[in-house]
Amino acid sequence: MAVREKKYRLPPSNKALFVSAPMGPKGTTRRLSPRAIENLVKKYAVAFGKPALSVHKLRHSFATRYQAENNDIPKLRRQLGHSSVQTTMIYTHLSNDELKKKQLIIWMAMMMTKTNSK
Repeated sequence: MAVREKKYRLPPSNKALFVSAPMGPKGTTRRLSPRAIENLVKKYAVAFGKPALSVHKLRHSFATRYQAENNDIPKLRRQLGHSSVQTTMIYTHLSNDELKKKQLIIWMAMMMTKTNSK
Protein backbone atom coordinates (compact mmCIF):
# COMPACT_ATOMS: atom_id res chain seq x y z
CA MET A 1 0.00 0.00 0.00
CA ALA A 2 2.93 2.34 0.57
CA VAL A 3 3.90 2.19 -3.12
CA ARG A 4 0.30 2.84 -4.09
CA GLU A 5 0.04 5.85 -1.79
CA LYS A 6 3.36 7.26 -3.01
CA LYS A 7 2.89 6.67 -6.76
CA TYR A 8 -0.73 7.80 -6.93
CA ARG A 9 -0.58 10.26 -4.03
CA LEU A 10 -3.61 8.71 -2.39
CA PRO A 11 -4.62 9.39 1.16
CA PRO A 12 -4.77 6.22 3.30
CA SER A 13 -8.54 6.71 3.55
CA ASN A 14 -8.98 6.08 -0.21
CA LYS A 15 -9.73 2.36 -0.50
CA ALA A 16 -10.40 2.27 -4.27
CA LEU A 17 -8.83 -0.77 -5.92
CA PHE A 18 -8.54 0.80 -9.38
CA VAL A 19 -7.34 4.40 -9.66
CA SER A 20 -6.21 6.65 -12.50
CA ALA A 21 -2.75 8.13 -12.85
CA PRO A 22 -2.39 11.65 -11.42
CA MET A 23 -3.88 14.08 -13.96
CA GLY A 24 -4.51 17.76 -14.42
CA PRO A 25 -2.77 20.79 -12.93
CA LYS A 26 -3.38 19.58 -9.38
CA GLY A 27 -2.25 16.04 -10.18
CA THR A 28 -5.40 14.54 -8.73
CA THR A 29 -6.02 10.80 -8.74
CA ARG A 30 -9.53 9.46 -9.12
CA ARG A 31 -11.29 6.18 -8.76
CA LEU A 32 -11.71 4.53 -12.18
CA SER A 33 -15.27 4.46 -13.42
CA PRO A 34 -16.97 1.16 -14.25
CA ARG A 35 -16.82 2.13 -17.95
CA ALA A 36 -13.05 2.75 -17.73
CA ILE A 37 -12.55 -0.71 -16.21
CA GLU A 38 -14.71 -2.29 -18.93
CA ASN A 39 -12.56 -0.55 -21.56
CA LEU A 40 -9.34 -1.80 -19.93
CA VAL A 41 -10.65 -5.39 -19.85
CA LYS A 42 -11.71 -5.10 -23.49
CA LYS A 43 -8.32 -3.66 -24.50
CA TYR A 44 -6.31 -6.40 -22.80
CA ALA A 45 -8.70 -9.16 -23.87
CA VAL A 46 -8.15 -8.22 -27.51
CA ALA A 47 -4.38 -7.93 -26.93
CA PHE A 48 -4.30 -11.47 -25.49
CA GLY A 49 -6.47 -12.95 -28.23
CA LYS A 50 -9.66 -13.23 -26.17
CA PRO A 51 -11.90 -10.55 -27.74
CA ALA A 52 -15.11 -12.11 -26.39
CA LEU A 53 -13.98 -11.64 -22.77
CA SER A 54 -15.95 -9.08 -20.75
CA VAL A 55 -16.24 -7.85 -17.18
CA HIS A 56 -19.50 -9.76 -16.90
CA LYS A 57 -17.85 -13.01 -18.02
CA LEU A 58 -15.03 -12.49 -15.52
CA ARG A 59 -17.60 -11.90 -12.78
CA HIS A 60 -19.54 -15.00 -13.83
CA SER A 61 -16.35 -17.11 -13.95
CA PHE A 62 -15.37 -15.89 -10.49
CA ALA A 63 -18.80 -16.78 -9.09
CA THR A 64 -18.83 -20.22 -10.71
CA ARG A 65 -15.37 -21.10 -9.50
CA TYR A 66 -15.92 -19.67 -6.01
CA GLN A 67 -19.10 -21.67 -5.60
CA ALA A 68 -17.45 -24.84 -6.86
CA GLU A 69 -14.49 -24.50 -4.49
CA ASN A 70 -16.19 -23.08 -1.39
CA ASN A 71 -19.91 -23.86 -1.76
CA ASP A 72 -20.74 -20.86 0.46
CA ILE A 73 -23.62 -19.09 -1.28
CA PRO A 74 -24.23 -16.45 1.44
CA LYS A 75 -20.57 -15.40 1.34
CA LEU A 76 -20.57 -15.39 -2.47
CA ARG A 77 -23.72 -13.25 -2.40
CA ARG A 78 -21.88 -10.66 -0.29
CA GLN A 79 -18.81 -10.83 -2.56
CA LEU A 80 -20.95 -10.11 -5.63
CA GLY A 81 -22.97 -7.43 -3.87
CA HIS A 82 -26.31 -9.12 -4.48
CA SER A 83 -29.24 -8.35 -2.23
CA SER A 84 -30.86 -11.70 -2.96
CA VAL A 85 -29.55 -15.26 -2.75
CA GLN A 86 -31.77 -16.09 -5.75
CA THR A 87 -29.76 -13.67 -7.90
CA THR A 88 -26.54 -15.35 -6.78
CA MET A 89 -27.98 -18.77 -7.61
CA ILE A 90 -28.34 -17.68 -11.25
CA TYR A 91 -24.55 -17.38 -11.38
CA THR A 92 -24.05 -20.89 -9.98
CA HIS A 93 -26.67 -22.62 -12.15
CA LEU A 94 -24.17 -23.60 -14.83
CA SER A 95 -21.87 -25.00 -12.20
CA ASN A 96 -24.62 -27.30 -10.94
CA ASP A 97 -25.34 -28.52 -14.48
CA GLU A 98 -21.64 -29.22 -15.00
CA LEU A 99 -21.54 -31.09 -11.70
CA LYS A 100 -24.46 -33.29 -12.83
CA LYS A 101 -22.66 -34.07 -16.10
CA LYS A 102 -19.48 -35.02 -14.26
CA GLN A 103 -21.44 -37.25 -11.90
CA LEU A 104 -23.03 -38.98 -14.89
CA ILE A 105 -19.62 -39.52 -16.51
CA ILE A 106 -18.23 -40.99 -13.29
CA TRP A 107 -21.26 -43.26 -12.92
CA MET A 108 -20.94 -44.45 -16.53
CA ALA A 109 -17.21 -45.15 -16.03
CA MET A 110 -17.99 -47.16 -12.90
CA MET A 111 -20.61 -49.19 -14.78
CA MET A 112 -18.15 -49.85 -17.63
CA THR A 113 -15.54 -51.03 -15.12
CA LYS A 114 -18.04 -53.43 -13.52
CA THR A 115 -19.07 -54.78 -16.94
CA ASN A 116 -15.45 -55.28 -18.09
CA SER A 117 -14.40 -57.01 -14.85
CA LYS A 118 -16.98 -59.82 -15.26
